[in-house]
Amino acid sequence: VWVQDYQLQLVPQLLRELRPDLRIGFFLHIPFPPIELFNRLPWRDGIINGLLGADLVGFQTPGHGSNFLRLARR
Repeated sequence: VWVQDYQLQLVPQLLRELRPDLRIGFFLHIPFPPIELFNRLPWRDGIINGLLGADLVGFQTPGHGSNFLRLARR
């Protein structure tokens, strides 16, 4: 299952809970913010957990991917 764009960032985890057997990919078509900005969001934990429900997460640039990895490792 491919899930695409920011409106659906919670969907991978929701799918994982319903169907753990699925292979889930997510691609974000907008920049993923740096940690300093992302941490200001009141719903940041939900977004990270949602994206971590995917088997594969893709971003437009390596820098955006690095921003996500820094947050996911915390």
